[in-house]
Amino acid sequence: GLRRATDNHLVLEHGLGAGKSTVSLAVLEVLGIQHALVLCPPSVKAVWRDELAENAARSWVVWAGEVKGNNGKALKNPSVARRVEAITAAHEDARRLGRPFMAVVNYESTHQAVMSKFLLGSPWDALICDESQHLAGSASSGSRFTAKLAKLIRARGGRIILCTGTFMPHS
Repeated sequence: GLRRATDNHLVLEHGLGAGKSTVSLAVLEVLGIQHALVLCPPSVKAVWRDELAENAARSWVVWAGEVKGNNGKALKNPSVARRVEAITAAHEDARRLGRPFMAVVNYESTHQAVMSKFLLGSPWDALICDESQHLAGSASSGSRFTAKLAKLIRARGGRIILCTGTFMPHS
């Protein structure tokens, strides 16, 4: 279940019966978060999209990767610049509607120049790193970027949530 660790962090142990995205969403709502960024591998992005569509659609504005072309149809491989434009438009929608906003971005996109500049310059209240065991090696550019982003969010009083289903030795 969910418990508080000795260092005052919340720990979700196996067997709670809900997906990591559903539990993370509940934690964000309890904390009153208004601008959340989710970083995850591309293979997990669809899980976030589907669970958020089911559990957050009424209260949050969520961008989970869809970029529409001029014809209104979803683009298959949009550029990073087009993704940043789509995230910005969704964020504006959330602001206009007075609803909290969440963006789901894959780890591989974060260190690309346009995306990294956008993510570092945005007012995130929370960072969620799903499959966070991918960040264990500090040598990769994705790990270094995520550490830099987390430090910036913490400095502004934001929250960091690390999710993994993989046991991490020595942690």
